[in-house]
Amino acid sequence: MDCELQNQLFAKYPSIFREVGGEPSQTCMAFGIECGNGWHDLIDLLCDSITQQVETTNRCYPQLKFAVVAVQIKEKYGGLRFYIDYVYDHELIKDAAAMKIINQRIDMITGMIHMVERMSSRTCETCGSKCEVDRESMYPRAECHGCDMLRRHAADDQLGETP
Repeated sequence: MDCELQNQLFAKYPSIFREVGGEPSQTCMAFGIECGNGWHDLIDLLCDSITQQVETTNRCYPQLKFAVVAVQIKEKYGGLRFYIDYVYDHELIKDAAAMKIINQRIDMITGMIHMVERMSSRTCETCGSKCEVDRESMYPRAECHGCDMLRRHAADDQLGETP
């Protein structure tokens, strides 16, 4: 994803992206968001939904200090992968009611992540239009026909070949 779009997400969701700019030996977010611009809106929607869940939890149970932190966001096998860590006061988890709340939020956020990851395999990673991943390909990509043709043409140009 280009720097401008990444920086918009980093500024809008500083809590989720707190590891951006960290040491590569400590976090994969040191490399930023490793996918195409076409998935920007999906990532924005997911981060907004996660933020709402975190804010609701902390408004009702501020003692939990609940947070979600992105540890890696990338493309893999033609789909978005959104890896996170959950942060909360582990001392309070000895309380059964607090543990129930945390488990509910984790289940909800996990479900949202799975849904957006599935949606990504039907969204062109390059332009964001509707597409289908070619699962038969050796290197599956979520790419619409137009973006696929542009990429192939650009590759041919680099090799000095004419179609």
